[in-house]
Amino acid sequence: QVSTAHSPRGRWEHQPPYPAFAVSVPIRLGPPATAHWSQQGGFDVSPSRDRLITLVEDLSPAAVNPVLVHSFSGFMDAGSSAQLAVNHLLDNCDERIVATFDSDELIDYRARRPKMIFDRNRFINADMPRITLREVLDDRGTPFLLLSGPEPDYRWNEFLGSVRWLVRELNVGLSVGLVGIPW
Repeated sequence: QVSTAHSPRGRWEHQPPYPAFAVSVPIRLGPPATAHWSQQGGFDVSPSRDRLITLVEDLSPAAVNPVLVHSFSGFMDAGSSAQLAVNHLLDNCDERIVATFDSDELIDYRARRPKMIFDRNRFINADMPRITLREVLDDRGTPFLLLSGPEPDYRWNEFLGSVRWLVRELNVGLSVGLVGIPW
């Protein structure tokens, strides 16, 4: 049995009678959807107007059960070790963006100010933080996925659920985390 409740953000959502969280994701080649975590450990997908992930491109045909490498800058990145590894991968491997997350919904710009680019006498651009999923090719041409960016400040449950949805949707075979433990 599903009841309807008004969410704190002003949207109507279906709330199951047990503890759950909503995940906003688009359905491939269709409208956005909200997935609800079920007691059986899976997602039930229903239409929604909310969007947290945007799929930009499909994976290449060679990406069969790809490895997902995930790394987020923030507290669990002592010495920026994980960020250095991500930068190395992006600087030395072919890559393309497959999906993006809505940074405005996930990142607190007051706590993590975007870098401003100043040229002579004026600001010309801002380097806005963003969370992306990229398909990367290693030295042998084997594709893997790289999920990286700043650690989210908001909507953690929805973000984690969205990542789980991506893992299932893209048939990820293995997930590997890059972290720098600060203690």
